[in-house]
Amino acid sequence: MQFVKDYRSSRHTIILMGPPKSGKSTLAVNLFGRENAIVIAYDREGMKSVGKVDQLLIDPSKVAQETIDALAYIKSHCANKKCIIVNDMTHAGRYYYAVAPASKDDRKMYQYAIQNLRSLVMKLNSEFPNQHIIYECVDMYIEDKEDKVVYNYPNVPGRTTFAQEFPGMVDHVFYVNLPREKTTIINGKPIKSIERTILTASDGLRLAGNRLNIAGESKVIDLSESVMIEDGSFANIEALRKKILGE
Repeated sequence: MQFVKDYRSSRHTIILMGPPKSGKSTLAVNLFGRENAIVIAYDREGMKSVGKVDQLLIDPSKVAQETIDALAYIKSHCANKKCIIVNDMTHAGRYYYAVAPASKDDRKMYQYAIQNLRSLVMKLNSEFPNQHIIYECVDMYIEDKEDKVVYNYPNVPGRTTFAQEFPGMVDHVFYVNLPREKTTIINGKPIKSIERTILTASDGLRLAGNRLNIAGESKVIDLSESVMIEDGSFANIEALRKKILGE
């Protein structure tokens, strides 16, 4: 037992959630430096756009065993890596469901997928205390009885169970917005650029939150943080990393 008044940890666990093609993978592999990252890649196609980064490609037909093998490989061969990335939890959930023992009760197949995803998160969070963990996932919207969108959650099995439990298992949930074209007038001429941002706190609809901003203290990270990569510059991502690490 350890008695403390102000607990802080040097490692961070993060969910990057958002629509497809929003840039989650690019942000994930660069947030703590791609040379420091190892990716457990369930979504092979989704990794095409990120460039060179160390990856463990998971065979969907052998997802359970290869996930176990991947964790063992990281422990024995990648202890020097500072960040483990799961790309992505949405695909992983679908693969686990596809290989679940056949049952007339569809709920049992979903429960198999949920148990394996929950176990993956718990193992990564507890057995790799010296490495940052980033989970990528697509989001899904929850609607009320009148088909009105009321909030969103990670798109993983367990709409009313694991999907709502998962965000509470990490330090931060960052919602990655779709890129948006922005026009700025410079010297009287309209200049177009692509704006990439993430939400670090909920805007009332999209789920986001962090454990860096403490009530009553100055904010460490803003509600909306720019993560735009301009002309090969990673300055915005580097700025976000420094805020997260308190540098």
